[in-house]
Amino acid sequence: MGKYRSKEGGLTLIELMIVVLVLGVLSGISISVVNRGQQQGRAKDAVNLSSLTKAASAIESYYYGEGNYPVITAADNGNPLLNSTNISLDVYLKTWPDGFFYLYDSASGTFAVYVKRNVDGNFYKYISTDTVIKLCNKSNSQTTTVVSACTVIP
Repeated sequence: MGKYRSKEGGLTLIELMIVVLVLGVLSGISISVVNRGQQQGRAKDAVNLSSLTKAASAIESYYYGEGNYPVITAADNGNPLLNSTNISLDVYLKTWPDGFFYLYDSASGTFAVYVKRNVDGNFYKYISTDTVIKLCNKSNSQTTTVVSACTVIP
């Protein structure tokens, strides 16, 4: 009987590796479920950024084709396609993206287009005088005017 030793408490290397593997898989699944909303917000922001580039490009193309930027009224709710004087804008842009707002300053002849970010509530904004997309604060003063102090997106 002295040949065989009794099994002492503990895990073998294989059992320990299986436990670590199972814990890794479970934590990976839980992290992806917990961050799903944030991941979707980032994806929507990427789509909005791309759509903002297309909308700004279409409005700039309209300017070069028509000689002026589209004009809007309060009834247009920030959508230049709703104004009957901008009827030819649909040649450049078929649909106005949801959640996008167009601002036109007739005094300076400039425009801006902005959309709210899903991740943090700030705004992406294209300003015609700067010809770049910028990231703006949540404050209304930066979204309700064409010109604002925003930071350029790297």
